[in-house]
Amino acid sequence: MSTAGAFDRTVRSLALVLLLVAALGSGSALGVAAAQEPTVTAEAVATDEGTDDPLGASTLTVNVELILDSSGSMAETLPGTDQPRIEAARQALAEVIDRIPERDGLNVGFRVYGHEGSNREEDRAESCRSTELLVPIAGVDKQALRERVEVFEPTGWIPLARALEAAAGDFEPGGESVTNAVIMVTDGEETCGGDPCRVAGELNAAEIALTTHVVCFALTDEQREAVACIAEDGGGELFAADDAASLSEAVFAALEQQLAITTAGYVGGNAFSLLEPCEAGDLSLIAVGPPEEGIGVPVVVCNETGEDVEGVEVSLIARSADGELIGQGATLSIFPYVVVDGGVAFGNVYFGVGQLPEGAEYDDVEVASQPRSDDPLFFDTTVEEATVQEDGRIIGIVRNDHEQDVSNLRPAVACFDEAGELLEVGENVLGAADTSLAAGDETTVAFTPERGGFGLTGPCPAFLFAAQAQAALP
Repeated sequence: MSTAGAFDRTVRSLALVLLLVAALGSGSALGVAAAQEPTVTAEAVATDEGTDDPLGASTLTVNVELILDSSGSMAETLPGTDQPRIEAARQALAEVIDRIPERDGLNVGFRVYGHEGSNREEDRAESCRSTELLVPIAGVDKQALRERVEVFEPTGWIPLARALEAAAGDFEPGGESVTNAVIMVTDGEETCGGDPCRVAGELNAAEIALTTHVVCFALTDEQREAVACIAEDGGGELFAADDAASLSEAVFAALEQQLAITTAGYVGGNAFSLLEPCEAGDLSLIAVGPPEEGIGVPVVVCNETGEDVEGVEVSLIARSADGELIGQGATLSIFPYVVVDGGVAFGNVYFGVGQLPEGAEYDDVEVASQPRSDDPLFFDTTVEEATVQEDGRIIGIVRNDHEQDVSNLRPAVACFDEAGELLEVGENVLGAADTSLAAGDETTVAFTPERGGFGLTGPCPAFLFAAQAQAALP
């Protein structure tokens, strides 16, 4: 296994840690990846009772602070490589910073610890006091983050507890619409006499409701056990590995085994933080994926018109790379049927010309809709939870919040890679004809890739899930 390949996976792993924090919020109940079968569960913020916007994720504020170890041991090389741990961490963080989505409500800061004094006994007191906020948690200033990651050298002791205590002052109080989290990178346990596990637990229970995730390099079993309680007591996850490759494998194993998201709206999933921002006052196209023969071109739209709409239609004109007209396509269905203000929907644009050529370009984009009515053509269900299974199915728990019974539930999924690129939209066209859902009841419905023409052979690390139905026959 090459060092370059291991490093690439490390970058993707750290990026996923950050995106998980952004997408999952403070309700994470994450297992220790190295100690048990990996699972990832989380709660997105539920909307206030009576709101017209069932998509709580659209108004979520996420505050994240990256905390990096600059102690003397970070000068040591990663096992099997000649790369110092601090250099690997810098490069990985630089790549992660490039992938942070820039959007309203996401704020990312950067703090360092153990960067003053030295790891000699006579400098211990100075080093154990050393922690500094280098980039405040205010928006996403990628230039400042990149610059500050590079300005220090590994030198001192490891004041984990002190760093967490100082980080607490960097956050505003949490709440139903606010997530506060830190991602602490370390290559060792506390060496300054503090109790980081106690501190992490107290901060998780405090008004700021701080979640602590830990990413560690090359720890012994004893060190790993000492660090694990920081994540456990802090309500977060420990990413523990002996080298860069196994760190990456632990993260991806957790994602592939089972990914459950609790939601509150017509669309569920963990891909909200990966989406491009909407255009204010408009119903806009925010993602276009690669074409697939017989399926179409996957698209995602966002509603920022100030009102709920239904029956969204997207039309595109496809041209070859040299500008030659190939054809015009339009969506036949979109999920959900009703797109609330601030919400998203997804579907496929069908061209009817077989496989579009590689490098096809799209222009003359039109996104149309109708005002939301009291008698919709289809009835969307509220997604309470969506889970990725090992066999590729995505299981959703959905509820009928309409006043009438519905039937023929049809689930659909939009799949994204970890960088936020739309891969494909799948729909189980025939639905579940034998499934009736009474008003106010909930049920489980499965999206099956083979039935929906999903066509993916790999995992779906990020997704959106929806299910719509028809009025039940008398």
